[in-house]
Amino acid sequence: MKKFPNVLLLEDSNFIISIMEIMFTSYINNFFITDDAKEALRIFYQGDIDIVISDVHLGEFNTSIPLLEELKFRSEKVIVHSTDESMLDILKRKYQYKGWLFLEKNSRIWVRSIKRYLQMYTDGRNELRASSH
Repeated sequence: MKKFPNVLLLEDSNFIISIMEIMFTSYINNFFITDDAKEALRIFYQGDIDIVISDVHLGEFNTSIPLLEELKFRSEKVIVHSTDESMLDILKRKYQYKGWLFLEKNSRIWVRSIKRYLQMYTDGRNELRASSH
């Protein structure tokens, strides 16, 4: 039996949000979208969130680091993506024990990698494999 996840997306780019909405709709039960880390944390605690997809940099002075710090104790299904390769390397080292997925947005495969994970989750293979970006 297929299980469609509730997904929280923390992203500040409307273009990327549009891409994800189009590509992932058939694999998601509910899609909660925000560009604010505090709001994302509120949604996470209030909802039944199965998977979190988070950009690292949110606007000029904001990051998702506060959200990631909270999630390290509460969620194993986190996908972190960014155009900042050095930040991804730092975060990957910091959270490597969690098995989170770290993807570089500049990579040609990052959206396909997220889609593949959502398909696996939907099909009942909900393990998240750590990966290089």
